[in-house]
Amino acid sequence: MKVSSIFITFCCYVFSCSVAHSEQASEFKLLNIQGEQVQLSDYRGQVVLVDFWASWCPPCVRSFPWMNKMHKKYSAKGLQILAINIDKKKQDVNLFLKQNPANFTVLLDPKSKLMRQYKVESMPTSFLIDKKGNIIKKHRGFREDNIIYFEKDIRTALLIF
Repeated sequence: MKVSSIFITFCCYVFSCSVAHSEQASEFKLLNIQGEQVQLSDYRGQVVLVDFWASWCPPCVRSFPWMNKMHKKYSAKGLQILAINIDKKKQDVNLFLKQNPANFTVLLDPKSKLMRQYKVESMPTSFLIDKKGNIIKKHRGFREDNIIYFEKDIRTALLIF
């Protein structure tokens, strides 16, 4: 692998990546942490941040306070956050959430079926879905110096300027 291709791969993991064209988000049905079924179509008409994460992921730990902040700041304006965990053991999820509380919806994908369907390659990966159900942005990784861009994308989708 050439140095330039390594650098490009690294940048895609570190910096947010845009979706070149919007595509319809794939419908899904998952159980939330309380064992209730949740489906993406329940949120049609709202902006949805779908975030794939795992308990073993250090950047995921850093992303939870930010997602709590976004939820508090924008949920009344139509933002919903669906954090999809891919751990195989629910006890790992529970331990993580005890140490890193989530004020938003946490869903479980223990067999990583949805993760594969969405072609997630790194943790965390977030998809911003517009009110019509289209994926309008994809962000790979989480870095504090990129959160201004994440929030800008959310504000744009919510039509807050």
